[in-house]
Amino acid sequence: MITMDQFEHATTLHNQGYTEKEIASQLGLKCKSIAYYLKKGKVPDKRKIKLVTEYLPEIEKILSQKKQINLDDLYTHLTTLGYAGSIRTLRRETVDIRKKFKNKSKVQSI
Repeated sequence: MITMDQFEHATTLHNQGYTEKEIASQLGLKCKSIAYYLKKGKVPDKRKIKLVTEYLPEIEKILSQKKQINLDDLYTHLTTLGYAGSIRTLRRETVDIRKKFKNKSKVQSI
């Protein structure tokens, strides 16, 4: 992911005539990333990630209490608590934590 400072620097360099490859080299990023963000014209909205982060303690609590929970049920529960993000964002941002609890339950059942 690119930071706002990196994006601004990349935009400045691009306006000065640097190639995407040169910009990527200077910033230590992939050329594809530079091309994507320059084309898009803005950095990604971190608000969605923050939405999920606020609910991580609740997600961990639920996963530790239940051996399995359907993502749709988790999403429904979080929306009743005020979660305003999409189920797709929830899935993407919680994949690691869900794997951790899934592996933990497999070890306990052995």
